[in-house]
Amino acid sequence: MNLSFLTKLASEAPACSRLTHDIRQGPGKHTVAAHPAAQPYLISALHRELGFPTLVVVPTSQEARQFYEQLLIWCDSQSTILLLPKDGPPSPEGQGRDPFHQQQRLKVLASLAGIGGEGQRAARSPIVVASAAAAAARTVSLNEFAASWHEV
Repeated sequence: MNLSFLTKLASEAPACSRLTHDIRQGPGKHTVAAHPAAQPYLISALHRELGFPTLVVVPTSQEARQFYEQLLIWCDSQSTILLLPKDGPPSPEGQGRDPFHQQQRLKVLASLAGIGGEGQRAARSPIVVASAAAAAARTVSLNEFAASWHEV
């Protein structure tokens, strides 16, 4: 089920249009209180209006999965919705982390950095959902990440 057509209604709400206007004015702190059940709707409506890369951080991995699934319902098919996994368990060989989880993290980080599949800028900015543990996991800086990107 896709409910993305309903996010157009948010732009008609005074509070949402004021928030959109304030965000477009430039950097700064913008705080909004929304009922937890309305948060995926609000994020999808703001993303539809603004198109900025968006990182949503929630307390647990389970909440991240639920938020991600809700966004899939509220966002249109043109939206890129990604779930940032936390570092996986150690690999079965005992060397470093699980390669599958590492590959998934790199794919999400590349999308968030604006690097597309062929090393080009992605067409539309993504929404990335992460648990606090996944977002806090150590990674390299954006400049270093982008400079070391090589398409094979």
